[in-house]
Amino acid sequence: MRLISRHFLAGAVALCAFAAPAYAQPDAYAPPPVDFVEPGEAPASAPSSGGNALLEPVQNAAPEAAPRRLRVDLGGYVETHAGISAELADGGGIGSEDTLTYTAVAAGVDGQIVTRRVAASFGYRYERRFELNGDLPDSDVHSGIGQVRAQLVPNTVMVEAGGMATRTGGTGGAFGVTERDAGSQVYAGYAGPTVSTRAGNVAINAFYRLGYINVDDDSLAGVASLDGGFDSTVHMAGVSAGVAPGQGSPVGITVSAGHMSASTSVFDTEFESQFVRGDVLLPVNPALALSAGVGYSRGKVTQQDVLRDGNGVPVFDGNGNLFADPAAPRVTAYDVEGVYADAGFVWRPTPRSELQFRAGINDDGDPIVAGSAAFQVGRNFGFSFTLYDNDETYGTNLIRNLRNLPDEFKVERDPLSGGLAAGCTFDEANPGRGVCLSPALQSITGASYRMRGGSVLFSGNGRFWNWGGGIAYSRRDFHLPDDPIFANAYAPSDQDVAVFVSGGRRLGRYAGIGFDTYVSVFDSEDNDRDVTTIGGRVNFDRGFLMGRLELIVAAGLSHRSMFTADSLVADGIIGIRYNF
Repeated sequence: MRLISRHFLAGAVALCAFAAPAYAQPDAYAPPPVDFVEPGEAPASAPSSGGNALLEPVQNAAPEAAPRRLRVDLGGYVETHAGISAELADGGGIGSEDTLTYTAVAAGVDGQIVTRRVAASFGYRYERRFELNGDLPDSDVHSGIGQVRAQLVPNTVMVEAGGMATRTGGTGGAFGVTERDAGSQVYAGYAGPTVSTRAGNVAINAFYRLGYINVDDDSLAGVASLDGGFDSTVHMAGVSAGVAPGQGSPVGITVSAGHMSASTSVFDTEFESQFVRGDVLLPVNPALALSAGVGYSRGKVTQQDVLRDGNGVPVFDGNGNLFADPAAPRVTAYDVEGVYADAGFVWRPTPRSELQFRAGINDDGDPIVAGSAAFQVGRNFGFSFTLYDNDETYGTNLIRNLRNLPDEFKVERDPLSGGLAAGCTFDEANPGRGVCLSPALQSITGASYRMRGGSVLFSGNGRFWNWGGGIAYSRRDFHLPDDPIFANAYAPSDQDVAVFVSGGRRLGRYAGIGFDTYVSVFDSEDNDRDVTTIGGRVNFDRGFLMGRLELIVAAGLSHRSMFTADSLVADGIIGIRYNF
């Protein structure tokens, strides 16, 4: 597989264990930390330079996080609202009505639990919608995201779990989902332990993660479509041993090995990756260290062949989708093994700022670069960026993003739909750090692919204002069997770029206003699959009875150019929420 895939699998234990400085885990799975301290005392961030199907460059884990404030903050609510959706320009929406109206009831819970051994952030909402006028069907919508990390044995055994449920507008439609869109429901979750111990100066880490992903798209049930409904099971495991600089050696040394696999129901696709590698870290001064690594890796993807008739011609359904043939010999979509190497540096000018960069060759002999950075400016503003180049599946990509969620993140919701907001999830305790979920959700596919891209994000908060935004770009080159039928039936690659900004202002103790705006462009080599979305939304809330009773008002405008149709939709809701 790719260079950075191996390098980041080598960093996996560090992120598995980065719950908090209050219970930091050894960091020896990554190249030894630049802090030049005992591995068991190293900050639980991952000083890695790229991304893979396991994890992303650590936007949300700088060398030193803000001191943890211990607390338990739980809250629930029930809500009812009325909504309207008006199609201002013909776009072939649901049915033939220009204006749709509906009512909805919802219930949800949000919270954070932070103790010395446990860190958990979560939010879940269930909504039932009832059509009043138009052709909008009654529907149930589940949305939520959460993560928990718990130290069973301090600094030795940790378990973590996370999950997500969200509705998207399908491929290319992560942003601007309206009531008119026939979207897909996505569910993802993972869990597993991390074990950290020592043998003298050697820090030893091991981990295992089990993940599951389900994409519910009833319109494509039973059809072998690479971008239809499917489920996937993910396994990630690894082990490492490392010594920090100055502990019997002038350089830090880490040896690591790992395995990753994903089974996807589409064409019964099997994705596998294994690696072994060694890394050294040479301190230059207290803020700078040089790093280098070399390893050997193997990656392979196999799947079922397509169903063919008696003349050997592939069989399609009415929508142009292929059928899998379980009786035919399996075909290979990707098979690469070899030696890879990389070198770079880690620079930490302040306790809460870090820049990493690496360049080298992958196991194909191709050049590759990757990096990450996180900088905090003062107490209230920060920014970060990441570059990655790795092999993925839809399932491994989602699990990686969930594992990279900050310990203390705020659940951001679309004020109109109540679902999870597209874009990035930000760290409440450390401005500028977070995870961008939109690249993982933009291309819903059962195929594996090489994914290259990056993101820049920023966030801040003040006495009355809070704000955040970012730019995310990704390109996927799909691993397809060497058969013309796959090249003709499916686009060999796609890419997307998204820009978004959100903010809010308190208007008093029990009132506030918020807004968000976004531009998303999804481009496929199949020209009929291009999607462009531009829109914005504003919401207002006013509390009564000491904030228990809340008036909610929201409005938005979304323009989408999707495949061969354009639409301009205005949405609005007004409702009442009771908080408890």
